[in-house]
Amino acid sequence: SERAAGRHFVELGRGAAREAFLTLPALPGEAPAALLGRLYRWLDDSPDWRILRQDVFGVVGDAASHRSGKAHRLGGRDWPQTWVEQGNGEGSPVAGLQVQAVAGIPTKAVRVEGRTLGILHEDEWARYCVLGGLQSTRPDDPREAQSEQVLALMHQALAEAGMGFSNVIRTWFYLDDILEWYDGFNAV
Repeated sequence: SERAAGRHFVELGRGAAREAFLTLPALPGEAPAALLGRLYRWLDDSPDWRILRQDVFGVVGDAASHRSGKAHRLGGRDWPQTWVEQGNGEGSPVAGLQVQAVAGIPTKAVRVEGRTLGILHEDEWARYCVLGGLQSTRPDDPREAQSEQVLALMHQALAEAGMGFSNVIRTWFYLDDILEWYDGFNAV
C-alpha cells in the first residue's frame, strides 16, 4: 500500500496476475484535465497495467464533455468509465477518481453498440468481467424506465462476454435519491 498527497495505491498478488486499486482525490482547485493527466502519467509510468474500470466522482454538468481523454490501453480502445455526478465542496468540479487495474494477464474489451462497457480477463481460478459506464441514453425518462434500460444493457454486455446474470457476484448502482424510489427500483 502506498499513500501520498493526492494518491493512494494498493497492489495485490493474484497468482500470475497482479491487481491494483488507485485512488486519486482532486487536489484543491485542481481542474478535471489535470486530475486525468495524473492518471495518464501513472499509466505512462506503469505500462503493464490494464484498466478494468474507472469511476470519476464529482463531475457537475455534461459528463460526456470530459470523456475525450487519452484512453490508450487495450490497443487504443478505452475502458469502462462511470461518471458519478455530485457536488464537491473542495472548489474543483471533480472530487476524484478510482481505478481498478490488472497486470500479468491478457484483457479483452467488451463492447456494446461501439462503447466499451466491460473488460474480460481470466486467471487460474476464474473468468471475470468488470462492467462500468452503464447508463440510460434517455435521462429524461422516468427512473424505473432508465433502470430497465440499464439492466438490458447489462444483459447485452454480459452476453457479449459469454456470461449471464447467474455469473454476477456483485453489483453497485449509483442512484439519485434511492430511498425515495427504492421500491420502484427493486420492482425493476
